[in-house]
Parts: sequence; structure tokens; C-alpha cells
Amino acid sequence: MPFGITPQRRLFEDTPILPTNACRVTSSKPAVVGAHSSPNTKKFAAITTLVAESKCHKFPLDKKREAQNVQPYTPQYLHDQAKRTAPTRYFFYQQTIWHAAPICLDIGCGAGSVTPEMTQKIPQSTAIGFDIDLELLTQGAHDSQDNQALHFLLADATSLPFRAGIIDFAFDHFTLLWIPNRMQALKEITETLRPHGILACIEPDYAGRIELFNKTTILSPKPPFPIVTALIRLGADPFTGGHLPRELRQLPFDQIQYGILSWKYDAEAMKTEIQSEAQLLQEKGIEWNLPAVIYTPIFWIYARKFHKK
Repeated sequence: MPFGITPQRRLFEDTPILPTNACRVTSSKPAVVGAHSSPNTKKFAAITTLVAESKCHKFPLDKKREAQNVQPYTPQYLHDQAKRTAPTRYFFYQQTIWHAAPICLDIGCGAGSVTPEMTQKIPQSTAIGFDIDLELLTQGAHDSQDNQALHFLLADATSLPFRAGIIDFAFDHFTLLWIPNRMQALKEITETLRPHGILACIEPDYAGRIELFNKTTILSPKPPFPIVTALIRLGADPFTGGHLPRELRQLPFDQIQYGILSWKYDAEAMKTEIQSEAQLLQEKGIEWNLPAVIYTPIFWIYARKFHKK
């Protein structure tokens, strides 16, 4: 039975145009990246209606927090990753009952490899992508400057500036594993969701990692695998996918579905994935005997926030 989402209030309210030359959050202005040009001033004004001034926070982030959230993979790897997970995202969109003009949130959107898709696949939707990486956000804003339904915001998942109960659909695509205080981020995201709002996640769990040194025989070393060691050194939790269903049960979600993405060997995609991991391990000074095939279970989670009567 598909989960429902309650209708949303009007987004484009009569709101004064705020100064648009700021690229960082101050105590009173949300940082809408790419809103400095005249065609985007309406976008900037529109998104400010969603922000609670009392929850705005200042940037730059402290350097330790920022360093822990550097995306180590190449743009090509991220592109291939988004391509592989597309069927699951389409499942999320089809599973959800959409009401008029939903507001969607892309958690840790980077340069927007997935965010524009929401405005294309979800009827009459407004999509907000947020991240702590200003450079990536600027790139995403530049690439989508003609899309008036798409916004990019400089924000931290552990201290979101949004008003409570205004998001219909929040999507996490390999982001939560990089957030040191994941439960705090989940609480913040949950608070932004409307009653019956949806949180959909795609996250890996390296506990089920397999490495094949030929296509028929598993000759994998015993865990922990080198890539797991590298991810932990970078501040990531390589086992996020398997932990999330249990963590979401501690939050106000009344229906939680989850599973593991199907997998099919693709020679070119596998080559790119192995090269990306090898580069990451080399940068961290970790030795790795290159396998022929690697497989990491990818969990999908689809949860509905319950409605208090």
C-alpha cells in the first residue's frame, strides 16, 4: 500500500526580496547559492519563506567538521553511482502518493547529481538541495540556473535552518555515512518533515563486502577490508546501511520498509569503481591487491513519519 503525503501550503508567498549577494548564512539570511543573478532573485525570496530565522546558523563551519565531510570520490564515480541507483529512486517516487506542489529535500546534494531529477519526475515539485561544500553547490546552481523549481542551500544536516513540518520528501544518497553525528542529523531531518512525510535513503554497508580476484572464486582477505579502513580514517561509518532501519525506529516513523539493491556485473562500471577505490586507498597510503570484482551491499530505506492525532 503506497504511503501518503499530506498536501503542502503555498510556497511562493508575498515575501520581500532579501539581499542576494551573500553566499553564506548569517544570523538572519539563508545562503541560497546561485541567487545573485536577477533571474534567481525570485528563487531566493521563495526559499526564505521556508527558513526559521531562530534556526539559522553561521558559516564557515569549523575546519574539523568541514574536513570530515570531504567527498573522496571522482565526479565520474558519483555519476556512475547515481546511474546505478536510478531504478531505486524511481521506485521511491512511484511508491509515494504526491499531492499538489510537494517540497523535496536532497540531503548532501553536492553538485546536484540527483536533485534536478526530482523536479522532472515529481509533478509540480520544488526541490531543495543542501550541502556544506560551497564549491559543489556553486557548480550545481550554475548548471541548473534556468530551473526555477530548483534551489541550492549552504546548510549543515545537524543544524538545519528550515521551519518544522514543511518538507514532503527527504532523500539521502550516500550522505549519512559521512555525517559524524548521524542521529542528530536524522532528528533534524525528521523535524522538517510534514506528518506522513517520507524519508528515503540509499546507503552502503561494507559488512557484507565481497572481493573477487577472478570471476568465479572468492579469495578475499578477512575483514576489515582496506576500503573500510580508509573510510573510517576519513570519518565515515561504512556500516550505515545496515544501521539505519534500527536508528529510524527510535524516531517518529510508523512504517519503515528496507531492502538491498539488486546487482548485476557491468565491466565498465566495475572498472571505474575499482579505479576510484584504488585512488582513494593510494592517497591514504593503504596497500590493496586489486581484485577483478568488488561488491558492496547497498541498502534502500523508505520510512513514513507518523501523524500525531
